[in-house]
Amino acid sequence: MRVPNNEIGQDFFRVFGATPVVIPAGRMHENLKAGVVEAQENPLSIWGEFKLYEVQKYGSLTRHMWSGFNLLANLRSWQRLPAGVQGVIERNAAKFAGLQRADNRAFNAALQPQLAQRGMVFNEVDGNSFRARLGPFYTRWRGKVGQRAWSLLEGHVGKIG
Repeated sequence: MRVPNNEIGQDFFRVFGATPVVIPAGRMHENLKAGVVEAQENPLSIWGEFKLYEVQKYGSLTRHMWSGFNLLANLRSWQRLPAGVQGVIERNAAKFAGLQRADNRAFNAALQPQLAQRGMVFNEVDGNSFRARLGPFYTRWRGKVGQRAWSLLEGHVGKIG
């Protein structure tokens, strides 16, 4: 299973008995074509942009992971900003993150039939069928990321683990 170079993704797939292989995104197509890996995990936008439909016929829609872009700032620089400016940035970041997520959902919904026209076959997966095996994974990662980050995550996706 091709995974990005991050510990959480590798750990996740090991839970299910997969052998995670770190391959840079730009080399996924050639590695799938050559049979170096049999599968990859990415959103539909990546399947389309990287033309993975040319080397992969099946896709399982697991909704197992979400990743996005993080808005980061140097802490000292952030603390020097007036509270009002910080508030404007925080409100707009939250607003436009929500809009971006909605755009992404709409894009993926429109892309799925296009990929199907190119020969891909999609399997809808009941996420509850594999969540039961994730108890130790959730416990491990809650400990690694900390309760505050875990609570923020659950505030967006609901109770997990």
